[in-house]
Amino acid sequence: MALKLCCKIRHLRLQKQFVLATRIFKHNSNLRLFQTHHSSLKSKQLDCTLHNKRWMSTIQGSEQPSTKRQALLYATYGSFALGGFLLIAIILREVKKKRLQWRGIFEMKIPEMRRLGMYKYKDVTLPLFVVNELENIEKFESTAEDIWVVSFPRSGTTWLQEIVYLVQNKANTVKAKSKLLDSRFPYLEFMTPGIKEIEKMPSPRLLKSHLPYSLLPKSVHENKPKIIYIARNPKDVVVSYYYFVRLLFPVTRYEGEFKEFFNLFIHDKVMYAPWWRHVEEFWDMRHEDNILFLTYEDLKRDTEGTIDKVAKFLGKTLTQEQKDKIIDHCSFENMKKNPTTNHSWFETLGVSDPKRGDFMRKGCVGDWANHLTDDMNRQMNQMIGYKLRNSDITFAFKGTHFENNDGDTIEQTLK
Repeated sequence: MALKLCCKIRHLRLQKQFVLATRIFKHNSNLRLFQTHHSSLKSKQLDCTLHNKRWMSTIQGSEQPSTKRQALLYATYGSFALGGFLLIAIILREVKKKRLQWRGIFEMKIPEMRRLGMYKYKDVTLPLFVVNELENIEKFESTAEDIWVVSFPRSGTTWLQEIVYLVQNKANTVKAKSKLLDSRFPYLEFMTPGIKEIEKMPSPRLLKSHLPYSLLPKSVHENKPKIIYIARNPKDVVVSYYYFVRLLFPVTRYEGEFKEFFNLFIHDKVMYAPWWRHVEEFWDMRHEDNILFLTYEDLKRDTEGTIDKVAKFLGKTLTQEQKDKIIDHCSFENMKKNPTTNHSWFETLGVSDPKRGDFMRKGCVGDWANHLTDDMNRQMNQMIGYKLRNSDITFAFKGTHFENNDGDTIEQTLK
């Protein structure tokens, strides 16, 4: 019995060992199969990686010429677009030119003044900034209470403006110094402050313009506001105008010498030219009740007497103290130092170059003799004699300031 039990136990042990050996064998077989399969996968992955690398290199190689083609296409399209824009700009410019021509405005080819853009309208030479405002100027409503100071450029406009302002405001110099002249006495056709802002000003408005009488707003002709016109002999005008255009170099880009500018002046190719017609129009109307005609030379020779004329014309009465106050405030020396009248704000606005001079230069009569040659003087005398042959207006050409060849100042009397 005991022998049978031992045999049974031995049999069970052998059976368990067999089962364990079988399991170990199967595990080893599966492991070898996995390793084999894994090796196959790694091989395939390596092949795939190599394939991908080859494919990417192929793609990159093919992209290089494609990128160049794209850049070339973009450059071509850009050239076409730029050409198109230029063509449109040319077309618009031609359309604008035609529109101006239909209104009787013709572009002038003046190389020396090309930066300003010069146009001829009703035989008057006008810069582009005035041409752009012509419609608004024509529609501007001027009332009978308005007071105008009008002149050809560089004829004593600023000087007269300050006198008129003080006469109108009882010689209140403190008030005059509190605000720039351009704000107190705006320039109608200029870009700043602009006609829309001028229209908002309370009456009576003080207004400045360089337009000839024929181009002033229609309402001026109809409502007849007071107009004080100041004229100056053309020899001094052309000298002062030359230095003014040089001063405004950032705007005008004028680099010519005086001789070139003199020729432009004589041939009516400067702003607001011709000078002679500008003066003649107002001279012929000097007897109108609403027009007072003055000359720079008379204002220089007899400042107090001219102030009396202005006060009477404006219906104002001034005491001797007030007149003395105006004379002192409006002296050339004081106005040149006064930041509200010397136009030093031009430099702040970037429209003037202080290295090229001052807005208020000499304020004298007769400085032309230091600039005009004998031939220039002859040409100017011929122009005056011929153009004003039907007019009895005369000018003083010698006066308060003259320089000899050594640069010394010689005081003279007006004749």
